[in-house]
Amino acid sequence: MADPTFKIRKASGTVRNGRESIRIDYDYAGKDLVSPSGWFEVSPQDGWVIQAYECQLPPKFKGKTILGEISYRRDEATGLGLPVRSVARAPDGIHTVAFDEFRVGPDLGAGHFTLAAFGIAEAGRPGAQTYESRPFYWFVVAAFVALSVAVVTKLALARMAKTQLSP
Repeated sequence: MADPTFKIRKASGTVRNGRESIRIDYDYAGKDLVSPSGWFEVSPQDGWVIQAYECQLPPKFKGKTILGEISYRRDEATGLGLPVRSVARAPDGIHTVAFDEFRVGPDLGAGHFTLAAFGIAEAGRPGAQTYESRPFYWFVVAAFVALSVAVVTKLALARMAKTQLSP
């Protein structure tokens, strides 16, 4: 999302599977045309996990899209949403990935995840703004989500390319 050609067209509230979510529509015209445009939905209530996405494939695929949805389960020990199943509908068929085993590693401690660790001023210091009042905070959240969508799309494209090359 640091690429100046990445543009958020629209952000809107929606409901998916009974949970409130935020839909982000975007355009991207960078040199690595993983997904020139599309949208993704994240759930603020569930730790900003990606619930669904649609991304346009690069021009060589003639405007076709991938539509995906990701299901989660709540980890009893940590309370985190862990992926259970991902379904992507692509031009070459439906690709389903089931995460049979997903482990959460040891807690690194709160010191690794402070705002200062990411170069953002801590609240309560003289002259510091809280992260809620900074547009940059929301940009970072949107950047993380867009990066996740890009990775999923790139993996799907690589899988499609392998499928097309196989006899």
